[in-house]
Amino acid sequence: MKISVQEGKRYVLANGEFVGPMFEYKVSGHYYSLGDVKKRLWRPDGKRYYNCFPSGNIVEELEEPPITKEDSMSEPKQWQHMSPEEKGALLLAHHEGKVIEVLSKGIWTKLLNPRWTAETYYRVKPEPVVKTVTLYGEGGVGWAFAEWEDEDHTACITFQTKDGKPDWSTLKGEDL
Repeated sequence: MKISVQEGKRYVLANGEFVGPMFEYKVSGHYYSLGDVKKRLWRPDGKRYYNCFPSGNIVEELEEPPITKEDSMSEPKQWQHMSPEEKGALLLAHHEGKVIEVLSKGIWTKLLNPRWTAETYYRVKPEPVVKTVTLYGEGGVGWAFAEWEDEDHTACITFQTKDGKPDWSTLKGEDL
């Protein structure tokens, strides 16, 4: 499988490790994995830069939407590089019972008891993005629904999504 590294995508290495989201290092054209404490670089073809061991090469792209730097807290900082104000905001959020996450192998993961170590990346878990979806449809032999309404439609269904995933407990329907 031919690999072409793209910004915002996550990948699997030959050794099974997950890396990413990947971002281009503009000076050299190589890619780095956001939050990678090993500070590794990859070539655009997925092979490790400065490494002859194939276990560090990218072998598979994960099927998920690209992540922008803004989505992943711009450029997260290690605890040791945070300002006193940033550290205070994290400590206060933890004290208030908010979920604290740590960046581990390119994935933000919930922490139950943060230890606040110097080389670790922390953040407050962002609130889920909730959107309402309305679909209009008509019956007959079967039902067909679309995102637009016209005079032939006889019903509509509405539900919410959280971070792009349907929340079926919010499903409602009505006749038009």
